[in-house]
Amino acid sequence: MRDPRNGFWCDNMVMSNTNVCAGGEEGRYSSASVGWGLMSQVIFAEINAKFQKGRSSNIIPYTRSDASQDILQTLKNVNSHWPSYEDSGLLYHWITCKSVKRNPTDATGLKKCKNWGDNISSVDTVIFLVGAFFAAEYMRQHCSIESDKDDCNLKNTNLILAYVQKLAEQVKWNSFLCDSSNPNLSQCNGSPNDGRIRMLPSSKNPDALTASFNEYYLVADLAAELEKNGSDAAAQSSDRVDFFNEYWSSNGKSNSRKLARYNNIELWSDIADSPRSSFVPQFAWYGSNAFKADTAYKKQVLNYFLADKSYWTTGYGKAGNEKIKGLDGRLFGSGPGQTTKTEYTVTAVGDDANNDYVVSIATQAGFRPMLSSDEKPNRQEEIDENLEAIFEDKSCVVDLGKSTDILPAWKNGIQPAPWRQFVKSEFTMKILNRCRIGDGSEMPTADRLNKVVMDYAVFVLGYASKFLPEGFYEKYGKFGSPSGGGGNLKSCPAECKAKSCIKGADTNGGTPIDSNGHCIDWCSKKFSDIRYCGTGADYKEDDSVDCRECSTG
Repeated sequence: MRDPRNGFWCDNMVMSNTNVCAGGEEGRYSSASVGWGLMSQVIFAEINAKFQKGRSSNIIPYTRSDASQDILQTLKNVNSHWPSYEDSGLLYHWITCKSVKRNPTDATGLKKCKNWGDNISSVDTVIFLVGAFFAAEYMRQHCSIESDKDDCNLKNTNLILAYVQKLAEQVKWNSFLCDSSNPNLSQCNGSPNDGRIRMLPSSKNPDALTASFNEYYLVADLAAELEKNGSDAAAQSSDRVDFFNEYWSSNGKSNSRKLARYNNIELWSDIADSPRSSFVPQFAWYGSNAFKADTAYKKQVLNYFLADKSYWTTGYGKAGNEKIKGLDGRLFGSGPGQTTKTEYTVTAVGDDANNDYVVSIATQAGFRPMLSSDEKPNRQEEIDENLEAIFEDKSCVVDLGKSTDILPAWKNGIQPAPWRQFVKSEFTMKILNRCRIGDGSEMPTADRLNKVVMDYAVFVLGYASKFLPEGFYEKYGKFGSPSGGGGNLKSCPAECKAKSCIKGADTNGGTPIDSNGHCIDWCSKKFSDIRYCGTGADYKEDDSVDCRECSTG
């Protein structure tokens, strides 16, 4: 789902297609997909590190160093080539980049990137930034661990941190938060709109406002976190922190949060008597540590899970669930994506007219790390058992065909679908998909429903938690500096500067001083008050100095 030519992540893809993204040669990319994609890359690196011993020889290793290289490519190209809207700092949601050649190293098409349509929203840019900060924080922490340094690529990590910071600082955060009592924030036509968030820049549509409870929670939270941690150069006060606490935290005075119920389960929404789609609490959970830690929001996560399950297994979807022996009660999940009636819609509990009996298996998987494994019943085990049973039954599974190694495919001039890129030998690959379970008069089908990458991401994030360390999402879900996400690792030791450390000999691994006047490898022990820069063993003896933190690119 990632285009190796530019590091951008697809908006959607057709599983039977050999193009990287749906849309043919001129693939369509999504800023939000890039955000979740960046998060998935460090997940793959973490799982690789955990299972590197005993891993199948069919799987190509994906190290932290590999991840840092890919993440850097993505952020560098977003910074240079992704169109943004006027002076708001927001990225266009969808872009296309026409490539002239079809090979994995060709990036000439980046010069021809343009927005696809006119869709732009504050939350899609924030999802991109949330994923970028998460990836940067993961690399930052592991580059600070001595045993992991050789696998993290310190030079790339510092560049990643710098690019994320630059992209975050270009957003005009205050202009998206509405509060008539604070002259530093957007006024949004007076007090009735206090606490609301602009979905679009005011110059595009001043009346496009939204309020809690929905995924725009991430906009309020990230704006506040960047201000609180002092990583936003424009932040000189607590305006955004106060806005978040007053209107978007669960104990704030929100004048817009509405109540909806399903089967006597209380659900928060931004529309009275109309539950949100389950992806709303999921996006907020994966993107915000504040949301994870909030007791009231934790309750809403459980309530949305219970309501979703009840709706599909005992209500609207009951007949379809009962149709398949062995899967009764296992097929549930409401989320965005394709149905047999439309290319894209958002299914939600209670929205019978729109749901088309299409279950989002990804949504069910997305709940996994959000639910406690200590409570009875164990919801994580329940989800694992459901997914395994659904996969074995094959009713909601798409057969992707034989895997193939990417290198011969590129050499033959065929651009393989991304799901084929990380395996060496051929074997059949299958994937759980959105699934139309019907009203009980037909068998389920999954093969006609294609993937929308941004929304399917919760499957990857959710199911991966089965193999990740406990607390993985909390540990790296930090924004801003000094707690994470901004600024270089440590300060560069004074011994690494050119006056104290000079180029070592070419014969034993000596390396030059960089353009900023620093050794960025190792400075040897002193020889007549002078150290020498290099990477060989002679440079790492005795009181040598590790200068790898000095890299700024």
